[in-house]
Amino acid sequence: MNTINYPKALDAVRDPKTGTIVCRVTLNTGERCVPWNYLGIGVNDKLAENYLFGDPHINQRAVQNVAAASLTGNPFSTWAGPVSLAFSAEWRQERGTNKPSAESAANSFRAGNYQPLHGVYTVKEAAIETVVPLLGQGSTMAWDVNLAARATDYSISGYVTTWKAGTTFAPIPDIRFRATASRDIRAPTIEDLFANNLLGFGSAFDPFTNTSPQFFRRVLGNKNLKPEKADTINFGAVVRPSFIPGFSFSADYWHINLKDGISNLGDQNAINLCFAGVQQFCSLIERTNGVITFMTSAGQNFATQKVSGIDFEASYKMPLAVISDSLPGDLGFHANATKNISNFTNPGIGVTTQSVGQNGGNGAPYWRMTMTFDYSYDRWNAALTARGFSDGVQDPNWIECTTGCPVSTAQNRTIDNNHIDGAWYFDTSMSYNFDVGATNMTAFLNIRNVLGTDPVLIAGDSGGFAYTNILTSQGKYEVFGRVFRAGIRFKM
Repeated sequence: MNTINYPKALDAVRDPKTGTIVCRVTLNTGERCVPWNYLGIGVNDKLAENYLFGDPHINQRAVQNVAAASLTGNPFSTWAGPVSLAFSAEWRQERGTNKPSAESAANSFRAGNYQPLHGVYTVKEAAIETVVPLLGQGSTMAWDVNLAARATDYSISGYVTTWKAGTTFAPIPDIRFRATASRDIRAPTIEDLFANNLLGFGSAFDPFTNTSPQFFRRVLGNKNLKPEKADTINFGAVVRPSFIPGFSFSADYWHINLKDGISNLGDQNAINLCFAGVQQFCSLIERTNGVITFMTSAGQNFATQKVSGIDFEASYKMPLAVISDSLPGDLGFHANATKNISNFTNPGIGVTTQSVGQNGGNGAPYWRMTMTFDYSYDRWNAALTARGFSDGVQDPNWIECTTGCPVSTAQNRTIDNNHIDGAWYFDTSMSYNFDVGATNMTAFLNIRNVLGTDPVLIAGDSGGFAYTNILTSQGKYEVFGRVFRAGIRFKM
């Protein structure tokens, strides 16, 4: 909606000379305006719609210039074999520009008022990596260590060092243990550093006036941002028993500790902190006659997150002739499963939350699994896939109770039924390879959600409106029902 044109279009009067309905501003100043009648259906024509509603848009351009060099080889050997060594150096320039429509730049719309942006920064990097064998060459055991380090200098965000240290050890050929520790980063993007966006309206409770005003929200970049840092540890094992040819199983534990995460406070947090006397957040609030009219937010390096889980993978491939010489083709099985243990997040201001098991939102389920059985023979291939996730809750931070409930808070709400069912979905696929002249082609048919399983319905509020609706987490549950896809693939 064009918020500049809207009040003009609503202020409609009758032209005293012609008797037609016109905008008052047109009558008084001659400005072009098309009156809008918001009562009834079909009472406004296309001209009125075009005047009142627009299409905010932006043209974005991203350019990356890179100069890089690398050198790899095996310069020497130890008692266990050759040592691999790699050096690399790189220079990059990242440049981004945003050119919005004139109406967007003038903040004409209720939302989507994109603003101009121009940002550029450079990166200089140097890295070294090595793999050193410690056992091997005649030994029944194998053991190696791999080490890596990278020095990175960002023209705006500063200098940072990243590194990795890992090892693999195979006491017997059937089993291999592996472990890695690393320091990883995510540097601020051009949007993080240079953003200048007016996103539209917001609303929050203002304890200074005990009201909940509506205001414009502005998100700016922050050139003082530093790279996010994460310390990662993972270890696991791979088993390929020689007495079961074609079978493999692996399990890996992982733990990630993120620090200095880039996060925005949010309007309500900024207002609350200002009310508590933290003056640096009061500068984010603009008022007219004591009423909040503008809120500004910019990313800060104060978010933290700790995530952990275990990944499992199993696969098996066998020719059916092993069972009987009369059975043609190959049968395969592949399965992946993830056990999510924890996902603790703190935006930097507020309470740490746990999101594992949250089927009602963006959190990860306790378990997520995928299993595929496939059969191939000559030019034919067919597969059946089962995928799903475990039961969970609407929010792990809520308290389920019916009597003797504690006081419900924004963080720890009370709810009489916090349970949400998980789901299983089945997919099938079939393909056939054939040749047309010298061109190899594949015809395929895929059916997703073969059983047409409906999504689980989840009760929830609608984001501030005064009614309750039914929601579902589209990132987990299928919302399209049964989906068919057929086609032919080929390369020329």
